[in-house]
Amino acid sequence: MVLRQVPAKLAAAVKPAKDRFAARYEAARARDDRAERERLALFRKDAGTFVRMYDFMSQGIDYGDTDLENCACTCASSCG
Repeated sequence: MVLRQVPAKLAAAVKPAKDRFAARYEAARARDDRAERERLALFRKDAGTFVRMYDFMSQGIDYGDTDLENCACTCASSCG
């Protein structure tokens, strides 16, 4: 509902964070640092789970919390 399309401004705003994440993952892969790769993969999975859960639950519940909605939108654009 909220997260289907990410506006260009939001995508541009989270691009630096997305790039840092990708760089950290690539560095961990280059070092063959399995623990770091697993930690980063878990973060990505957890963020995606939060986005899907928020998207589903917000269809029936008005949280009245714009910070929570902003967090969901930011995670959606970062994890996609």
